[in-house]
Amino acid sequence: MADCIIRAYNGRRAEMFGDKMMPVQRAIMLRSFWAHTEWQFSARYDNKSFSATMDEGARLKDIGYSHAYRWDSILVPLNDEGEDRAMAKAKELDGRGYDWWGLGSFGTKLKIIKPDPLKVWCSETTTMLAVAADPHFDTTRLYRELPLELSPEQLVLLAQYHYGIRKGGAH
Repeated sequence: MADCIIRAYNGRRAEMFGDKMMPVQRAIMLRSFWAHTEWQFSARYDNKSFSATMDEGARLKDIGYSHAYRWDSILVPLNDEGEDRAMAKAKELDGRGYDWWGLGSFGTKLKIIKPDPLKVWCSETTTMLAVAADPHFDTTRLYRELPLELSPEQLVLLAQYHYGIRKGGAH
């Protein structure tokens, strides 16, 4: 079994513990309860995490999650083949730039902004890995007529619905 984890940065809880949010995180949280998402691989891949950040773009990195209070976690039960598909997708996306323009597609209610197909943001990469790893997750997403370009909140709520709610911190 290769259990992965969808991690969602809970800025409000982090602030309760004395952390300071960046202005852009506050702006994202006007439309989303969570400010950032990550896909954490199992021990088979050294618990590495994949996401897109504003300063690094899409990257595979050891995060460690030493401040568990900052993160809400959703366990994604996978077999090895599913996790391998997620890793293949991560390697395909690695190095892509951050889609600042496309971020506006969920940052505003107007649907006039379209994401850049060559760039990505955090919840978009996390959704792409979930779809690659678990075809049933994509069926749930499509049934609800949701795009790949989900906001952090849409992704977390869909994952909680699909995988079952796991509350708070590290598992």
